[in-house]
Amino acid sequence: MLPYAVSPLYDIIVNIDSYHSFMPYCTSSKTTQWSSSNDAGRRWPIRGELAFGYGGFDEHLSSRVYCVPSKFIVEALGGNATSQLSVEDRMEVDDKDNEEGQKSGSGLFSHVRTRWKLEQMDDQRTTVDLRMAYQFANPVYMALGQTVQDKVAGTMIEAFETRARRLLGGEKSL
Repeated sequence: MLPYAVSPLYDIIVNIDSYHSFMPYCTSSKTTQWSSSNDAGRRWPIRGELAFGYGGFDEHLSSRVYCVPSKFIVEALGGNATSQLSVEDRMEVDDKDNEEGQKSGSGLFSHVRTRWKLEQMDDQRTTVDLRMAYQFANPVYMALGQTVQDKVAGTMIEAFETRARRLLGGEKSL
């Protein structure tokens, strides 16, 4: 649980262009396609590209991004991953519900799915849930990756919390 309101935390998650500045091993991050503006003039990312580097490996991943601002959910799909969101949720921001193109980007992974979900507990407290599912294309990498899968999500949450403190106000605690 973080001592911040839900909306500013959601804004950090949907700002794909900033991921390289705080996510471990992320060397570049870019929104490659935006939704049309909504009634308030807000656009949401619907496609993004991330590059990761570690131990001599460099990997680029293109993802289809589903933002569900009414429920504070962001789901990103790469490779042959499929969405776990309902059609209605997927269409909240992008009325085309076009999953074409998510199959692009990664030789290292056969699929990657990340899902951020925020839940506001009160005006100044929010729970943050990050779920990740991925499969390496190479079985040897898959065996190695399974040993660190839980640590990867934990490391990403720690980086997110540090970013939130930096942007939203110091070392708040509950």
